Amino acid sequence: MKRVAIVVSVLGAVLALSWYAGCTQQKKSVLLRLKFEPGQTHVFEINRKHHWMKFNGDSMSAEGTYAIDITAEEQVRRVLAEGTAEIIQTINRRVYEPRMGDPNVIDTMVSTSTLTLYMHPDGRLADLDFGQSGVKDTAYTRQFYEQASTVFPKGPVEQGKTWSHSTHVMLNDEKVEAATTYELKSFAREKGFECAVIAYDGNLLLPIPPMDGDSTLRQGVDRIDVSGMMYFAYVEGVAVSIRERWLIDSDRKMVEGGKWKQYRSKVEVDAEQQLVQSVPK
Repeated sequence: MKRVAIVVSVLGAVLALSWYAGCTQQKKSVLLRLKFEPGQTHVFEINRKHHWMKFNGDSMSAEGTYAIDITAEEQVRRVLAEGTAEIIQTINRRVYEPRMGDPNVIDTMVSTSTLTLYMHPDGRLADLDFGQSGVKDTAYTRQFYEQASTVFPKGPVEQGKTWSHSTHVMLNDEKVEAATTYELKSFAREKGFECAVIAYDGNLLLPIPPMDGDSTLRQGVDRIDVSGMMYFAYVEGVAVSIRERWLIDSDRKMVEGGKWKQYRSKVEVDAEQQLVQSVPK
């Protein structure tokens, strides 16, 4: 009887240990989705530092720096079918740039623009309405939003999971792919929110299309490499903190004096975005 009791007690301990080990080995899994409610407002502060370089052939002909402070307000006007949200995005920009010829003087330029975005809960852009925004490069802006928006996978995601979002672009009459790869690195608490920590790395390809009413002939493309880290509050469905680095390589050809002239520039951008206000309704 003692032997049976010992065996049973050991078996019980082993089963308990196996159960415990199984529980500790389970990975946390979350569904990543933007969450929308009519009247909901998020306010973000974005700080960007730019270092630009212009080239004449392979030689740099000029360089400089400037900074941009942005306050972005996103208000959900209504939620449509399948959870798509109509969002009024208002961007207030303050650009700080050293004055040409006197870099000790910093000129400040202020501007405001408003767009209406239609976003799916998984982050895909459904549509853009430019309204009276004054945006001239509407095709360029639309492609930028489509490629730069974070798109989440269909199902729940656990730590170490990777996924990608790609867009096909017509470039020089050839279909090419712009893609960004994401990885859920870990879970952490940030600014009082339980967050999924998401790293990403990718490229954007943005052809320069003709603008309506623009008599200047032009061609070109912006190639952008982007990498970053996002803290996404998965319960509230909003990014609370983002750090990004952009490397922009721009090629331009414009007709001046009846002849094509080529321009090339590079811009390095370091950006930070923080959620500073969130109003549920």
